[in-house]
Amino acid sequence: MKLQFSDKTRNLTFLCLTGIIIVCLFVVNNIGNKQNKVFAEESNQFKYALHLLSQNKVTEAEPLLKDLADKHPDNYEVIWNYGIVQLQLKNFEQARALFQQAQDENVTLVKNSAFLAHYGEVLYNLGDLEKARVYLEESLKFNPNEQVLNSVNNLLETIKNKDQQ
Repeated sequence: MKLQFSDKTRNLTFLCLTGIIIVCLFVVNNIGNKQNKVFAEESNQFKYALHLLSQNKVTEAEPLLKDLADKHPDNYEVIWNYGIVQLQLKNFEQARALFQQAQDENVTLVKNSAFLAHYGEVLYNLGDLEKARVYLEESLKFNPNEQVLNSVNNLLETIKNKDQQ
């Protein structure tokens, strides 16, 4: 049995399908534009938080990074920087949890001298000197910048002195 469609039915079907496709394209475009706007706002918020951190305005950066960390718990950069804020605010338990979360999200952080140095500092402040030593010594293997190098060497020296007591 062969189906027969009139020209009018075929044209009407074509126009309906074309209309549906055009409406779908408008809807998808609108959704995409909203996502782009949210992405741009959050990107600017992250950049501003980093700017505040670079100027030691930790208490101002904290709510911005907390908001982003709550929205993006899988973004290791946000989590890591929020951990740095918690370290600077001396919330060491929370900093440890955030550093571990960042490391879980991106295992290559164990090859980042700054990350290892920060995590080592958190562990040192929590009294986990042996684990802190491991992280700090590991950070030296990845060519830390001068500031990180000085901080790591000072902490390692302090740990060594505590071991000798």
